[in-house]
Amino acid sequence: MKALSGSRLRSGFTLVELQVALLLVSLMAVLLVGALQLSSQTWTKVTDKQDLSEHRFMVARMLRKHLGNMRFVRIRSDDSIIMTSFLGDEEQLNFVAPYPSFNNDGELYWWHLKNYWDADRERDMLVMDYQPYLPGEPVIIDSEGNMGYEERVPSRLDVAEGFQLSDVHYYSRDSMGVESWEDQWEPSTASPLVIRFTLTEINSDGVETELPEIAVAPRFASQRLYADPGNQ
Repeated sequence: MKALSGSRLRSGFTLVELQVALLLVSLMAVLLVGALQLSSQTWTKVTDKQDLSEHRFMVARMLRKHLGNMRFVRIRSDDSIIMTSFLGDEEQLNFVAPYPSFNNDGELYWWHLKNYWDADRERDMLVMDYQPYLPGEPVIIDSEGNMGYEERVPSRLDVAEGFQLSDVHYYSRDSMGVESWEDQWEPSTASPLVIRFTLTEINSDGVETELPEIAVAPRFASQRLYADPGNQ
């Protein structure tokens, strides 16, 4: 009986062995939690980067498609100058186009693509002011390069928060076949064949990231599909 009792005692765990086992389990738990946290942080960074890339792509795609659909109408300014419905400089564009495809009613609108500082959000914004295109109605060009109609307040479409438009250039070919890039498009009866520009992304900390240059060739640049009946 004494030998059996001693054998049973030797087959169990001592207090020291239990403490060592608990310590090893605790260390494994700490390592596992650390690995899970690192994996979670890595996954968050990857998904954030993917979302950012997708957002950049969507903004660029929307602008390419919208600018590519612009129409060139012969219009008359309020001081009786006959010109094409297009005007722009290095940081803004005025043009006529349908509403973007997500809400296209088939009508034409004046669009003013420009940079805007939103004081409420304290963020740079890329916006498009718009108003219906009115055939035969004289167009007013103000000192800031805005085109529109007298006593009409445009609506606004937010394109992207934290983006700025810059380095807009216009490619043209004159009647003599001379080609050139211009950084400003003055009132004229010509139409730009290619428009190139740069988007700069500005995060909440003010860090700027210049995105790849975008070039758009308007599909109707060489066609007179829309003639203003008031300016024949």
